[in-house]
Amino acid sequence: MTLGDDFRIAVDKYLRAFLCKGVPSTFVSLKFLYNDPQKRSIIQDLAESYLASLKSDRTFPPPLETTSQQPNGTSDTAEPPTTFLWTLYFLALHYAHPVSARDVTKSLALIEEAIAHTPTLVELHLTKARLLKYQGDLSAAVDAIMVARDLDMQDRFVNTKVGKYLLRCNRNDEALQILKEFTRPDSPGGPLADLTDMQCMWFAIEDGESYMRQKKYGLALKRFHTIWKVQSPIRGINCSILKNGKKINTISIPTPFVKDQ
Repeated sequence: MTLGDDFRIAVDKYLRAFLCKGVPSTFVSLKFLYNDPQKRSIIQDLAESYLASLKSDRTFPPPLETTSQQPNGTSDTAEPPTTFLWTLYFLALHYAHPVSARDVTKSLALIEEAIAHTPTLVELHLTKARLLKYQGDLSAAVDAIMVARDLDMQDRFVNTKVGKYLLRCNRNDEALQILKEFTRPDSPGGPLADLTDMQCMWFAIEDGESYMRQKKYGLALKRFHTIWKVQSPIRGINCSILKNGKKINTISIPTPFVKDQ
């Protein structure tokens, strides 16, 4: 048995188990293997075989290795509909990966099929938005991610993503209205001042770059100056740590700061 055969059997068991359980991070847990073309090809072949079998008779294909204790998903019984859904999701992410030649068109077709299957899953709409962003269609990406927000309006991660996509479409006021839901309503300077007080630097950066694209250089300068004001004390503290660290020969902690400078 070759090393490739051992890997195929191991990843076959892994994928069946995790796709049956509906683990959203299945692809993320395997993508470090994609630097090896042989392993990437094996994963793709297995996932495609699962999809074809699940689509035809709702079961996995026969396992590569039969043991007394079968891993999840290797019985002859029909799989739940969620297994087909997560297989579509896995393959959509697979084909969107840069090492997989990033076939965004194929990824979008898979994610659209998954959305038609289960339109209430937030992860599908987030992935669709990201794929549309890869295609350069930011307006459609915003529409897709707004659907994800409508499904879970209290999720901070989703709202942050919505704000970032809106800013990249130069829809600054709308982005601020979305993010103000997570700021203090009694803030004297409004949501923008509260975001600055919380040192929400990603917003200042994206907002400033958006105004740069719109050639509103005055507003862009204000956002970038905000970043400088926040970072200036931090740089001062790091310099003090570095100065004191040299005295006691412990400079390992501020080393990344020195590299950044």
